[in-house]
Amino acid sequence: MALRYWVGGTGSWNASTGHWALTSGGASTAAVPTSADDVIFDNLSNATAYTVTIITVAATCKSLVIGKPAAGNVTFAGTTTALTIGAGSATAVALSIASTNVTYTFNQAITFTATGSVTIATNGVALTNALTFNGVAGTWTLSTALTTTGAVAHSNGTLALNNLSLTCLTYTSASGTKAIAFGTSGNINLTGSSATIYALTYLGFSYTGTSAFNTTYSGSTGTRTISGTGTPTEAQVQSFNITAGADTFAIVSTRFKNLIYTGFTGTTTGTSP
Repeated sequence: MALRYWVGGTGSWNASTGHWALTSGGASTAAVPTSADDVIFDNLSNATAYTVTIITVAATCKSLVIGKPAAGNVTFAGTTTALTIGAGSATAVALSIASTNVTYTFNQAITFTATGSVTIATNGVALTNALTFNGVAGTWTLSTALTTTGAVAHSNGTLALNNLSLTCLTYTSASGTKAIAFGTSGNINLTGSSATIYALTYLGFSYTGTSAFNTTYSGSTGTRTISGTGTPTEAQVQSFNITAGADTFAIVSTRFKNLIYTGFTGTTTGTSP
């Protein structure tokens, strides 16, 4: 494991020279980060505003901390390749983004593959990424509410909401060993429309706390679908709040603990098996 500090201002994450140092503000002689490296953007990365772009080759790191520059904003950008953050048990932070002086436009997929307990703190910065959580025995604990305009896929590991909100387009799961720790007031807000917004494979799934999935689309077009695969136990089923909308809400092979309508004026189809 090693540290990688960004230096030298605007450039490509995958540049082999000119932008990676072993110390904060140090000489740019280090190699491009690997999955064993903690990556840090800090006040010595550049004296003024700059842009770092993930292009050409998918990026990887053990953890990612995006801090503000000495002056102006850092723009974290990229539209063509993905990022994998593979924090292990020895790393306390998987992703941390400063709440000020950060412009976030990176919109490709981020995959989290931790095998230990790590935190995610976006500090009010909205992501634009599809997020995948796939780390056997990993736990991702939110330090601040997490919002993305992309989808969330959950294959392995525990999402610990820490009484905070996860807001995303859709939530789907595969057949790994996965869990959600809601706490007493944590919730998942699903903003998607005209799509399957929730698809849970019950095999290997568990949750703790008070479950709450909020479906928040407020328009009138299309069908929002929630679906399940397998036969759940009572301890696995979720509660859903349909808080708005005049569209169609479809239930497909899904059981639920509570189904609560508040302001929904559309049509519900399907039945819970």
